[in-house]
Amino acid sequence: MIDTMIQNEDAALRQRCENGFERIHRGDLRASAGTGYYLDNGVDHEFAYVRVSREACRAHEIITVSGDSMEPTFRHGDDLFVEHTQALDPGEIGIFVAGGEGYVKEYQRDGLHSHNPQYPVLKYKEGDHVRCIGRVLGVVDKDQYATPLELEVMEDIRKEKAGQ
Repeated sequence: MIDTMIQNEDAALRQRCENGFERIHRGDLRASAGTGYYLDNGVDHEFAYVRVSREACRAHEIITVSGDSMEPTFRHGDDLFVEHTQALDPGEIGIFVAGGEGYVKEYQRDGLHSHNPQYPVLKYKEGDHVRCIGRVLGVVDKDQYATPLELEVMEDIRKEKAGQ
């Protein structure tokens, strides 16, 4: 009877893991909420498992904030859900690359704005090679990440599916 209960619990955990998580790219890539953080296209990526949510389902990547220019909206060390797109509407927050450095900023027609008033607007002119990487969908709460046990189950599931 105990063995059956354990098997049922294991099956229920496996079912929750299969249906309750999104697997999203996550690397060492950081976007500055400050003066800029060099983005290297050769960065190794890993994957994170986060609980299903609207943001998690839309996100292509998780990027970590570095700096304080977007406080109080985002803080140093926050992980952000990012949906890849090349254009934003004014007022949207995005991840941008300018001169090889990454920024998390609010897009406005006159430049890239920080939420911390201590930082100036980043203004660029044509030919400055500024590009939008994506739209920030929100912060990944720490409890949205899979627990070690859930990670173990999901990696087992992934390996089983890869072997098929």
